[in-house]
Amino acid sequence: MSKNTVHTSNQPIVILGALDQEINAFHQELEGSQKHFWNGYEIWQGRLQGRDVVVTKSGVGKVFASMICQMLIDRYNPQALIFTGLAGGLSPKLEIGDIVVSRDCVQHDFTAAPLFPRYEIPSYDMKTTHRDFYADKHLKQLALGYIPQQGKIVEGRILTGDQFLTGSELEEYQHLTRELTGDAVDMESAAVAQVCTINQIPFVIIRTISDKANGQAARSFENFLPEATHNSVEVVKRIVANLRQTTQYHPRR
Repeated sequence: MSKNTVHTSNQPIVILGALDQEINAFHQELEGSQKHFWNGYEIWQGRLQGRDVVVTKSGVGKVFASMICQMLIDRYNPQALIFTGLAGGLSPKLEIGDIVVSRDCVQHDFTAAPLFPRYEIPSYDMKTTHRDFYADKHLKQLALGYIPQQGKIVEGRILTGDQFLTGSELEEYQHLTRELTGDAVDMESAAVAQVCTINQIPFVIIRTISDKANGQAARSFENFLPEATHNSVEVVKRIVANLRQTTQYHPRR
């Protein structure tokens, strides 16, 4: 694909979440829904806000997220991809229930040192590297236009690694805020962002803060899951309803 790849409205919009609990509410919103299966995954197709969408879960972690993301791109050639769900808060400015819309995503646990700087991901030919995977500007602006009933919605950097972080790991992972200046942390977003970037698919990540990496994650998850699900559905509905009929891929913001 060229750097000016154009995606049109006759291509579906893919909606992804890591867990069943994070995407089940979307099933109830779909019109004319049909369920398909791929390697045990349930894939729902239907219409949301008058637009064709595909909804499924990715599973937890970077490998599952990358696998299902690439499969959906190959199978449906989407106009755009939206990943939504919960995340841990890193910024002291964020409270539980606040929403973070990705400016960019970084894999905080990737290192190919000393061949490349820490966090830098070499391309397949080892000639270039990526660290920051930027969300699509139009999708990001649509998401930031949502006004939550409680809390706030902000643009930020989402860090991703194959660890579920709590208070006991804060000392070991201080580089997440001091070096990478992360606002939220999860286990899937940067992997999805990398796959979309390579395939030139416009994307955005929407995460509701469920805990502040302070050891109360499990309790916070149960308490805030309904609120987070509501946030996800409403932000995604706003994006889908207002997305341009054509979107153009831009490699960097």
